[in-house]
Amino acid sequence: MIEFKRGNLFLSECEALGHGNNCEGRAGAGIILQFKQRYPAAISKYVMACMAGNFHPGDVLPVKCKDKIIVNMATQNKIRRGGNGGARAEWIRKCLEDVRDNHQKYGFASIAFPKVGCNLGGLNWHDIRELFIEIFEDCDLKVEVYE
Repeated sequence: MIEFKRGNLFLSECEALGHGNNCEGRAGAGIILQFKQRYPAAISKYVMACMAGNFHPGDVLPVKCKDKIIVNMATQNKIRRGGNGGARAEWIRKCLEDVRDNHQKYGFASIAFPKVGCNLGGLNWHDIRELFIEIFEDCDLKVEVYE
């Protein structure tokens, strides 16, 4: 089940929050900066995985925090500037399919996402929105996407 919403992702009642990450371990801009401020332990584990060379495009790193499970998703290899953020739809697909297929193992039945791969990631939201629908429309996982 998928629902597109407006509002503040961080006010979602979902058990998990997912977001896109680069694989360089940098969390200084965009929504990842907000995750870093709210869930520093989750971003610290992501940074450590990057520094150890254990976080690659398409990987998913869920981290249990006090009130949410934060799902770090490797949607771009490197940070790029100048209109091309470096996110790739195939990496987003791999991450979203992993979330769909493994959410029970990760310990949640509901998850909320921002517009993954768009804005700083550089991808077109219309295309990525269709990817969310394709992956989650017939799924038992409750998914909210904040547009």
